[in-house]
Amino acid sequence: MTTAIAERKTVFLSFLEKAFSVTAFLYYSGAFIQQFEKRAHMVAAPGHQDPLAMAVSYPIYLITLYLASRRAGDIFELLKKEKFVALMIFLAALSVLWSDIPMLTLRHTIGFICLTLFGVYLALNYSEGKRLGLFAFAFGTVGAASFIFVKFLPSYGVDNGAAVMSHAGAWQGIYEQKNNFGEVMALSALVFALLPARDLKRKTVKWAFLVFSLAALLFSRSETSIAAILIIALLLPLIRSIRAPKLLRGFTYCFYMGGATASAMWLSGGKIGTLLAAMGRDSTFSGRTELWSIIMEFIRKRPLLGYGYSAFWAGNVDYVQHEAGWLVLQSHNGFLDLMLGLGFLGLLIFLAGFLQAVWNSVARIRSGTGSLAFWPLFFLIVMLFSNFFESPVLDNNSIIWLLYVCTAISLYVPGKADDPPQVLP
Repeated sequence: MTTAIAERKTVFLSFLEKAFSVTAFLYYSGAFIQQFEKRAHMVAAPGHQDPLAMAVSYPIYLITLYLASRRAGDIFELLKKEKFVALMIFLAALSVLWSDIPMLTLRHTIGFICLTLFGVYLALNYSEGKRLGLFAFAFGTVGAASFIFVKFLPSYGVDNGAAVMSHAGAWQGIYEQKNNFGEVMALSALVFALLPARDLKRKTVKWAFLVFSLAALLFSRSETSIAAILIIALLLPLIRSIRAPKLLRGFTYCFYMGGATASAMWLSGGKIGTLLAAMGRDSTFSGRTELWSIIMEFIRKRPLLGYGYSAFWAGNVDYVQHEAGWLVLQSHNGFLDLMLGLGFLGLLIFLAGFLQAVWNSVARIRSGTGSLAFWPLFFLIVMLFSNFFESPVLDNNSIIWLLYVCTAISLYVPGKADDPPQVLP
């Protein structure tokens, strides 16, 4: 009887742990909360505390710290291996010393540390198959909820064109803006495409959510995320050749080098405008190039260490918006935002860690046999591309940073051959 009770307790605690992980995943992706705040006119200005976000985030932080404390030794050992993630945490915390708004930097750094620890915990606590299965369940929840919003609550789920920066008719699901939704759907498509299914029930669920994710991505009209998926599709033969014999691998490399050279020559012939028009962009990338020029002026003033983690926009948003001539709360370039916060030193640390993760991802593909081994490299490609135009790479509530930490750390955690992945829990 005692053994049976202990087993039920273990199963129940495991369920609670998974439920918390999915809840935290949804929170960090920006689901629901941003939509509610936007409709209730509760959106806080940069640098001001957000009561609703605080009410949700603080319990998540406390539970994360508790879960991390249970495996503090293992987490410390993994951060010793993935030194660049640890250095980013250290630099963000240290930036309190030179931040324009020290208390804001301190508060956001605490959130950033908890976000990072949650990513490390996911990599440590779940093996490769279960981790991707957990992501699939979270993305499936996003997809199902977004479909309900689009179908039955279109004033929430579809951009109605009323906002200053709007794209009337574009799907935004349970998110505030179409690009957030598109980014999540792109990642969802990758997860469901890679995750194996063992039986008919799981195969049906897998393909249903894969098709929906791709359709939702197209309806979101998020050009950046659509382009990222197309790039992965174009690079797929090259990536698959990592496991190919040496001769075939060399032929594939030569083919892609020739294609890259021909593309560069074509673009240099004045065709770049045609390409941008086909992607729905203009030569300024919807005003981004002018914004980047303004941002670069600020970066030149503090190139080495920046303005402190999360401090720049709280103190300069009005000036930047005035100069840019449109509503802007970020650089629309993750690397520029990183330099605003932590300077060239922060960018250098991140790029070093990113390249290390790419190297480890290639090694994982080469040594692996299944489709799951492709996830780290696919994700890193999406992350790299999206940060040229959208996601702040070091935001303290960033699903991209969460997945990056989880992915980079997981490459140091040995996989389990006896752990079959699951689409359904």
